[in-house]
Amino acid sequence: MISTWGIGLEASEKRAREIYRNIGRIPCPFFNDEPVSFSSHRFDHMVRDKDRRLRPTSQRLIRLRLIEYAEALVKNQDGKVTVELRDEYEIERTVNRHGKKILEKRKAKSWGFVSEIEGSRVKLVIGQLEGGRKQFVSIMTDDFKLHPDDQPKNLA
Repeated sequence: MISTWGIGLEASEKRAREIYRNIGRIPCPFFNDEPVSFSSHRFDHMVRDKDRRLRPTSQRLIRLRLIEYAEALVKNQDGKVTVELRDEYEIERTVNRHGKKILEKRKAKSWGFVSEIEGSRVKLVIGQLEGGRKQFVSIMTDDFKLHPDDQPKNLA
């Protein structure tokens, strides 16, 4: 089972940011080597939910730890990654075009890259807006343990 690093939240975020920054854009064999981008906006999604609220500390710690496996999942380095088209949907958002707010509708797709790593089922999500590039969205697992040094008493 995957465990958090045991270095606390602040140090975990620093380590994960460095790993994430070094990923950048990588070719993905599932998309005929089309690159998948890892943007700073998406890194923030790992620590904040869609409403920009901080995720619970345990969730942040494990998501930060999982970023270490993101590149290997996208590249399918172990040959054991399963990819599924998760969803096709339409999004609506208000955008500012030359001082006028307009409602923009775009089609979107997302894929789940799933593999078992260290006895934990890990899922990485990649998304794409119509006409845009494929981007890392999130990484998660439900099966993890907090390192003893990351237990709540040390997270005050």
